[in-house]
Amino acid sequence: MLRAVRVLAPCLFLCAALAATARSSTAYADDRDGLYGRFDGDLTLSAGLGGGAALPTGTDAQGTAVLELRARYLDTAGLLVMPEWRVGEFGAVTFALDLRPLFPARFLLNHAVRRAWIDLLIDSIGVDAGVAILPLGEGHDAGAALSIGFGADVPLLLPGTFAHGLFLRLWARHLSSTAGAASGPGGGAHLGEWTLGATLTARFTANAGLAAVPRGPRARSTVGRRRFF
Repeated sequence: MLRAVRVLAPCLFLCAALAATARSSTAYADDRDGLYGRFDGDLTLSAGLGGGAALPTGTDAQGTAVLELRARYLDTAGLLVMPEWRVGEFGAVTFALDLRPLFPARFLLNHAVRRAWIDLLIDSIGVDAGVAILPLGEGHDAGAALSIGFGADVPLLLPGTFAHGLFLRLWARHLSSTAGAASGPGGGAHLGEWTLGATLTARFTANAGLAAVPRGPRARSTVGRRRFF
């Protein structure tokens, strides 16, 4: 546990500092429609790098590095691919659904507060559900484990300032597999562990022609090129 605290403490301090700085500038970022440019295209793409601490049951915490690749339809539902590398250990890759239902619900019910930092943070709260393939690497018996994750994106730069926004995603994930499962990792060994992490993520939008996305000034973010810092 002490090792986990040592791994996470610098990340948590950085998160708190960045969030406090960004939060103090929310008065300068508002939007009449609450979209912040999210209908500029029908796909929201994001890529991020980060890490955290894996907490396997009965063993010490392990440092982990991750790469996140996400694609969401209208910033609501999509796919996640997340390769992972552990310090001195095996690798893994997670394939999951990326579900963020708060954005369409709040938008359709007109519950946006018209402050970019707050709206983007709340709308980013979501669930990842899928499978993780592990352990990967020579000499390991790979298998599939259930992966359930939760997280939220702390806005650092607004859409239009850098790509479609720069975010610090704070997340937790649980991997589980029952003992004796034929498709489980390690030849059917029991698996149960939490991973806590943070990922620096950049967002982009693209128009794949999957929906008739509104165009023109009414559908675009009025936040524009304002910065948090």
